[in-house]
Amino acid sequence: MNAVFDWLPNSEDRLREMLSQGLLFERHTIDFKRELDHGKGANKEHARDMAQFAIDSGVLIIGVDDNDKTKPPQLTPVDLEGLPERLDRIAHSLIDEPLHVRTQTIDVPGQPGTGYLLVIVPPSPSAPHMVDGKYYGRGDTTKRVLSDAEVQRLHQLALRRQHDVEDLLEEQIRLDPWPAEHRQYAHLFGVAQPVTARRDLLQQVLQDPQGWHRFIQSKICSGTAGQPRRDATTGTLRLPTCRVPDGGVSGGVSPVPYHPPALPPGRPRPRPARRRHRRQPDYHGADLLVRDRPGLVGCTAHADTRDALLPGRCHDALNRLLRATPWSTRALLRLLVAWATHARQPGYLCLDDVVVEKAFAKRLPWAGWTYSFAKKRKVYGMHIVVVLWCSQDGRWRIPVAFRLWRPKRTCAPHRYQTKLQLAARILTELVAARLPFAYLVADTHYTAGWLTRLAGRLGVTWVGTLPPRTTVVLRGRRQQAAELAARLRLGWRPRLGLRAAVVTVYAPKYGMLRLVVTRNRHGNYEYLATNELTADLARVVARKQSRWNVETIFRDTKQYAGLGACQCWTDAAMVRHVALVLVAFVVLQQLRVDPSEPIAAVKQRWQLAIIRQSELPPPPLNARLFTSAQCDEQLRLEEMHRIDRQAAAASTGRC
Repeated sequence: MNAVFDWLPNSEDRLREMLSQGLLFERHTIDFKRELDHGKGANKEHARDMAQFAIDSGVLIIGVDDNDKTKPPQLTPVDLEGLPERLDRIAHSLIDEPLHVRTQTIDVPGQPGTGYLLVIVPPSPSAPHMVDGKYYGRGDTTKRVLSDAEVQRLHQLALRRQHDVEDLLEEQIRLDPWPAEHRQYAHLFGVAQPVTARRDLLQQVLQDPQGWHRFIQSKICSGTAGQPRRDATTGTLRLPTCRVPDGGVSGGVSPVPYHPPALPPGRPRPRPARRRHRRQPDYHGADLLVRDRPGLVGCTAHADTRDALLPGRCHDALNRLLRATPWSTRALLRLLVAWATHARQPGYLCLDDVVVEKAFAKRLPWAGWTYSFAKKRKVYGMHIVVVLWCSQDGRWRIPVAFRLWRPKRTCAPHRYQTKLQLAARILTELVAARLPFAYLVADTHYTAGWLTRLAGRLGVTWVGTLPPRTTVVLRGRRQQAAELAARLRLGWRPRLGLRAAVVTVYAPKYGMLRLVVTRNRHGNYEYLATNELTADLARVVARKQSRWNVETIFRDTKQYAGLGACQCWTDAAMVRHVALVLVAFVVLQQLRVDPSEPIAAVKQRWQLAIIRQSELPPPPLNARLFTSAQCDEQLRLEEMHRIDRQAAAASTGRC
């Protein structure tokens, strides 16, 4: 059974506690319903709600209202009489194939027959399931209709699992020590195969410091159907290696050549691609070339590595990697969260958003008109809310979560979420994932009252900047933060290079705060606040200055990782592009020779290694160096020699 069912609430108090603390919310495996309506159309809708969880499993909680996104979900008990039997009939009559579900009731103390119903849908081996002629799956927080390609892929996986089970059963029968002619009693053989993978499948790999190296190397060294590639002449395992820029040899990592490698002897060269219209995309050429060659033994190591990882070499193949290849960005970022968790280094979180300008992407649903503080004007682009995990020593900057903000014009009114709501969901997920961090730092926009109160309920220490008009109360006097700053006596702090003062105040929107008022040499005031009432002035200022790391990651990902380079129009492609860019930024940090090496130097070093293809640079030309005066003298001498030669030739002609 999936691990999502291990921590479900079993009482009303536990359910209320999990909802108030933000530990239970709508996501890929959980959905809330206020109540169940009656009627033929309502029954079909309930069937769709259960069928969406058949692929990855999930829980439908009935009796919880989450229509108001500005506050935690509210409890709305329902009448439980006949409700489990009704849902069981719907799952067996309106869903094709019939779906097996389990129900669990939570009674309200003192009100018999009233409570909450948990509909548990385990992963189905015959998923997806059809309701009213359509196949349904679960997105992030809503159900969706599956495309034909997704349905075909899932059916092929189910058929493959069935064949695998039959092969395993035949293997067990073949291994029976009693031959068939000597059997006197019946022999029963049984095999079991999990429908879905465990959520902690990579836990052992991540716990071992060298485990992920061996895991990646074993995947790279695998050929067709997971069989290790062997040399054609010796039969030994062939590991792809390459020479890194600093002179060493790296196993499992190789440069990508610009020219295709030579084919093995005796293999016919593929026919050239036919001419096509210049606007017609090539959907077959690169894929056929790669599919024909993943198991070749005569190709070079770097070609085999590249063919095993990428679906093709052309621009269309990379677009298909973003649009059609089945992989999850959430799972990819969960690996980064696990990496930061097992880094065993103290760290903190930075919360901010970045504007990626898309001036000509009018068909992109994520893009819209927004104000850019960098360009001091409105631009047409998209907002990306990012949470960054930074180590205290400044060595690592790991993006652990992100969300793309969708404008109102491209989403339903009841599905619209502000950037603050997206940030609240990200923070809740990171706390639920047990990511260790000392504090959360954000700018003025994300230091909102309800968001900081949510962080306080989650046990998070936050540091932010208050607007000048924030109402605070000090010694019974109600005033704005700017008025309070004018009355405080700011002392000079030599280590910080500014004037500052610290007080403990009460803010109606935030509660009790530790307020630090600073003034720089230009006379500008800044109002820093934190919910850690025992923090001193230097600590608050240092934590606020550590927010600059999130600004540098936006600059580096735009300049060196191609954050704004995606040209796809679909939703999934843009989200996957952002996820791959953030992972590429982490890879660039991993490839540093020294922790102080800039990201630009790392990219330049590896680009040169790829272009040279492990070859040494040519020796410098053997030429003499002249200054400008020496050049003039050399030219004068050459001109005199030329005139002498012409005079000698003329005199010889006269003779």
